[in-house]
Amino acid sequence: VMKTNLDTRPVYVWTADRIRGHFLICYLALVLERLSYYKVRQAGINISNHKVIEALSRASMSVIKLASTNDEVFIRNGVSMSSNKNDEEATLLNNLLSVVQIENISCFETIDTLHKKFKIRLKIL
Repeated sequence: VMKTNLDTRPVYVWTADRIRGHFLICYLALVLERLSYYKVRQAGINISNHKVIEALSRASMSVIKLASTNDEVFIRNGVSMSSNKNDEEATLLNNLLSVVQIENISCFETIDTLHKKFKIRLKIL
């Protein structure tokens, strides 16, 4: 795992404290990765940790401001031309989000629906 997911080299720090700090952060990242993978497996989702990382890295949204109403709409990124692939990726992401008790994310969301789903107050710059 350290050679594939946790990229610890090259290290461009020279003092002993900074080198230790760098490797401490790398180690904490490894622990968080393994803990999250354990939770995913506990939830009955049988996929590799590489697929978990790929799915979460693709999970992003863009903000579109509507000219007519000045409202903001959030659009899920990474939508494919293949509806089957979209359904697979959406299902996987929704399954992963359910592990941390977040509701399904649609292709289009408003700020209000995201507030409710994430149970936090989002601040948009």
